[in-house]
Amino acid sequence: MQEVYETVKIHDKYQYEAKFTYPLDRRRDTNEYQVDTYVFLPNNLYINKRTYSADDFYGDLHKYIRLRTPVVHLAFMSASADSPMNKLEDAMRRLAETPDDPEVIQTYEDRLKMFCSIMKSALRDEEGDLERGVTSASAPIDIRNYLKQSDRLLEDYRELMHIVRFPDIDKKRLNLFKLVDEFLSITVNKYRYRLYLALERCPERYDWLEPLRREIAAALRHEVDYRSKCGYPTVPSKNSDNEELIYRENILKKVMASVLFLRSDTRRDGVFMTNLVFGIAAGIAMAFATIVTFLSQNLIFQEFSLTFCIIVIVAYMGKDRIKELGRSYLYSKVKSHIYDYKTTIRSTLGKEVGVCRESFTFISESKLPPDIVQLRNKDYISELENGVVGEDIIHSKEVLTLQSRNCKEIYSDFNVDGLVNIVRFNVRHFLAKMDNPVKEIFMPDDVSGIVKVQAKRTYKIHLIIQCRMNGGRESYASFRLTLARNGIKRIERLA
Repeated sequence: MQEVYETVKIHDKYQYEAKFTYPLDRRRDTNEYQVDTYVFLPNNLYINKRTYSADDFYGDLHKYIRLRTPVVHLAFMSASADSPMNKLEDAMRRLAETPDDPEVIQTYEDRLKMFCSIMKSALRDEEGDLERGVTSASAPIDIRNYLKQSDRLLEDYRELMHIVRFPDIDKKRLNLFKLVDEFLSITVNKYRYRLYLALERCPERYDWLEPLRREIAAALRHEVDYRSKCGYPTVPSKNSDNEELIYRENILKKVMASVLFLRSDTRRDGVFMTNLVFGIAAGIAMAFATIVTFLSQNLIFQEFSLTFCIIVIVAYMGKDRIKELGRSYLYSKVKSHIYDYKTTIRSTLGKEVGVCRESFTFISESKLPPDIVQLRNKDYISELENGVVGEDIIHSKEVLTLQSRNCKEIYSDFNVDGLVNIVRFNVRHFLAKMDNPVKEIFMPDDVSGIVKVQAKRTYKIHLIIQCRMNGGRESYASFRLTLARNGIKRIERLA
């Protein structure tokens, strides 16, 4: 994987999530990635320079950067001395020998969380593969192997608990182990539920379908019973709102993923250049006022008079206008060379691993790159939509520079081969001027003549994402968001 990989999906009713995976080319000292996102908004949404500022945009944006989870197949989670399970066991035995060593404690906690994150990704990836091939001839065997492998991994993990049950070891270490156990139980069931639902959507002609569903249901009940027996509060109930389950699952998810997250420090970028431009504009304006005053006093008027006073006032009025116009003009010329924000990315130990710069602006269609115009106007209906309704275009740009050596030093005992940038965008600003999401229409009916039916009113927003790594080949992705006043309806990836 030597290209930036992107996915866009619905996160919730009002947010979509874009995930960018940046691979590390270890042959280079630095890796640079550039992502340009173009958002095409219909004019009738009234999102433009006057109504939607850069502060609004960054307020709607929530992003975080983490290391890419090392990829390990479920079958190899405990298959060798270098597997995540055996690395965890080694860290636990060292903790049992030196329970008060801060470095040993940190290694134990990191490997525990890393094991949890790797297993979660392995469960997700393999379940996705099974779901896509659920009608294949090998599906029953593959699904049963998946159930057995996940059961075996849970058993192997739980057998390690005796290592941290010694009285000399702080109870916090045992409690963390139990929290991972609880989260793994929830996660295993999460992907089994998805698999069960995928089987429910299968045609009933398969004779292996019903027995396999019963096996998955039995495995699901077993894990729920296990959590109940252990006293974990994440046991679902029909007669409860299950608030504690959702709350606890979200907290545990964040705790376990924290091992992969990087620290970031965001500040305004281009402050010096902006102030320099504004200073030049002010200097030009002041020079104008000074020259007019000097010439008036020395060449035209030898003594103070009403006319001289008026000329000085007009000169200073001109100075203020020149200053403002000069600021706007000069800033527009340098805006493309500076960024709004600069984020310094650091490891958990504080070492800098990269810098991310980002900018936001509205642009006109005439300034779009030709390839972006071609992608936007791929079909005739899009051209008609552009010409009749009109569009406002947002261009957001992100440039990420990573220090390969510093990245490799983070968790060097695991194969961390990239970074993931997760961006969530809230579309509520886009919904403010929309009409009602449902409209009544009429249609003929054989019984009553004419009947009323409901029709959904939606708006289409197009996203085009352009990615480039180390100045090399560019890749493009095009998406269409369907929105209504009550939120996001769907996201489609366009061919």
